[in-house]
Amino acid sequence: MTRQTAGRIVVWSFVLSWSFFLAGHCYEMIVLVPNWSSGSIEEVGTYHRFLSHSGPGRFFLLISVVVMMTSLAAIAAAWRATSFERLLSLVPLAVLILYGVWTQTYFVPINHYVGRGVYDSVVLKSKVEGWVYWEYWRAGLVARGLAASVWLTETRRDSRL
Repeated sequence: MTRQTAGRIVVWSFVLSWSFFLAGHCYEMIVLVPNWSSGSIEEVGTYHRFLSHSGPGRFFLLISVVVMMTSLAAIAAAWRATSFERLLSLVPLAVLILYGVWTQTYFVPINHYVGRGVYDSVVLKSKVEGWVYWEYWRAGLVARGLAASVWLTETRRDSRL
């Protein structure tokens, strides 16, 4: 396998992992969130019982690891390329780090509150509304990581990557 072929495989794996990451958020916003977005105790309780064995968190944990690995591989593949291509390979990693910090500090505490099963209706509604609102921004952040990975794919056609 030539270096150029290996670079293509790495960069396309990079794009595909970000695509799956964004697709997971789209699925969550279109299919899952409407089931509990009213913030009522009944809807949240039903949703929580439905996801008693597994939930979207398992998918996002797995895909986050895959995105991290492909991001690091893309950085390694782009390191000898132009400075612009190196920058494009670093942007998604920065996005992923920001995403992880934001998720752990804002979304995970809300998920834990919702997962408890004992709610105060005012607090629950407030937390659900915030979660739903910021989820669109979080998906937009993932879309920026995908856009940078696609841009890297496009720039590498005429490069040493």
